Amino acid sequence: MSSDRAASSSDLERARALSHRLAAAGAESPAARASLEESKYARFRPAAVTDLPTPVRAAPAAPDPAAFGGVEGWDALLDWVRTACGAHSTFLIDGQGLLVAKAGELDRSRAEGMGARMAFAMEHADRMADGEASRSIVVDFGEHVATALRMRAPDGRQFVLGVVALAPLSPEVRREVERALVTKLGAS
Repeated sequence: MSSDRAASSSDLERARALSHRLAAAGAESPAARASLEESKYARFRPAAVTDLPTPVRAAPAAPDPAAFGGVEGWDALLDWVRTACGAHSTFLIDGQGLLVAKAGELDRSRAEGMGARMAFAMEHADRMADGEASRSIVVDFGEHVATALRMRAPDGRQFVLGVVALAPLSPEVRREVERALVTKLGAS
């Protein structure tokens, strides 16, 4: 981006005048384009931003809860979550920060470490909201996105589900995943 050292970024009058000319002329008019070129400001073109992840939009319906029965049912459930979210890894952390189960590429140690840190980050998020419990956090690592969802079992136990994927979860996928996990937590 080119810059004119003589132009002050705090020149509110000039900015106001440019804003009025753009609003009056329409952002795509020749007068507006000339005004932008004359001002030496760079124009932001949203269409040029192409590398933003698109949330996974739809999850397949969760299988019958009986398929997730018993201790081994956690592995089956997390494998379903991984598939439903288009994730490369999923993991479930209990209230003490210990790994309950995992599915996908992350090894056990890394999944447990990431999950414990996500749970800790959620506690910090709670403090930002004056004690209101955060339901989720999303961390963008560039090549992938880690999403943590906080869940509470009917008996009060707390869990954090970690999903590592190329994009954040859509509300539709999240609801279906939460429904399946709460069902499993109630049966455990």
